[in-house]
Amino acid sequence: MTNKSWFPLLGLAFSLSFFGAACNPPALKIPENSMPAPTNQKNASIEIFTSKTCPHCVAVKKEIADKGWDKTLPLTIKQLDNDRTNQQLVMEHAAVCRLPQDNIQVPFLWDGQRCLMGQEQISGYLTGLSKKYETSTSTSR
Repeated sequence: MTNKSWFPLLGLAFSLSFFGAACNPPALKIPENSMPAPTNQKNASIEIFTSKTCPHCVAVKKEIADKGWDKTLPLTIKQLDNDRTNQQLVMEHAAVCRLPQDNIQVPFLWDGQRCLMGQEQISGYLTGLSKKYETSTSTSR
């Protein structure tokens, strides 16, 4: 094989690791008190980056819809498939979190302060955040 014949294989390896083959890292426990305080800012948003080929991404999106978090939490779901702008954005967020650029996995959550990767981490984070939102909305009535 010539040196040039390796380039497509490297691109494929990067695509698989970035968009699905490695799409669920080990779970990390997120302390309850580390959840950001609910905000009423209309432009505040939690970004969740997903890929169509990642089963964990599909599960996170289904959980968000099933639990109504898409209506109660400031979430924005962004697809990474064939979207260079979103791909660059997730890499920028990962750099802020000091994550190795060669190990970014989906689903990927950015809340403006931290990065979370994987279904379990994101589900746990959104569960805790939704409880804080419920508490803040019930006490403000």
